[in-house]
Amino acid sequence: ASAAQRRSVPPTVLIVDDSDFNLKIVSRVVRALFTSARVVTANDGREGVQKYKELRAKEPDEKLAMVVMDFNMPNVDGVTASRYIRALEEMNLGEEFKRESAGEGSNASSQSAESTLTIEGKRKPKCRRVPIVMYTTELQVVLPALIEGVIDDRIPKICSKELFHTTLVRHLHEDFAPFVKPCADYDRNRAAALANTGVPEGHGSSASGVERSDPGERGD
Repeated sequence: ASAAQRRSVPPTVLIVDDSDFNLKIVSRVVRALFTSARVVTANDGREGVQKYKELRAKEPDEKLAMVVMDFNMPNVDGVTASRYIRALEEMNLGEEFKRESAGEGSNASSQSAESTLTIEGKRKPKCRRVPIVMYTTELQVVLPALIEGVIDDRIPKICSKELFHTTLVRHLHEDFAPFVKPCADYDRNRAAALANTGVPEGHGSSASGVERSDPGERGD
């Protein structure tokens, strides 16, 4: 596709979190950052990898703009899921995923907790690298993944919308720049939303937190 055609395609953002509440909050914040965007959600790391695969297979490579990933999730955690996404980028689709069975006996429970995905398929040309931003209360735990380049950035779950906005924009491909709202517009939208609810500025919604409290239900 030409540069002009790519710039006319609204971004798709994949959000991965095992909390339905988190998904609603983060989806709302992500949509508020763009004039037009499609949000796709997944409920754990394993489903996130599968959704990534489906998006790459069914849609033009240019549409997937960002993956926003929780870290602490069942089945497959955020860092492990990110590593599989990077492997898929190297192999570029055509793979099948299967769950490795946990062994029997005394080690069954520990093996089950670390169940993984295996990738099978033929190597194809690389696809464009998708930015992965991880949000978590365990920033130090995901630091090695950031240093290794598995993820592109990390943000705390309790953060300002401005920080969330700035972090995502920092890693977006230039093709999606036309769809990013200026910060001034974002502030006006927020003020209008508060006015419509009759809630004074600084009450019930925070100038220093995405929703004032951790959007997670588990405090991970």
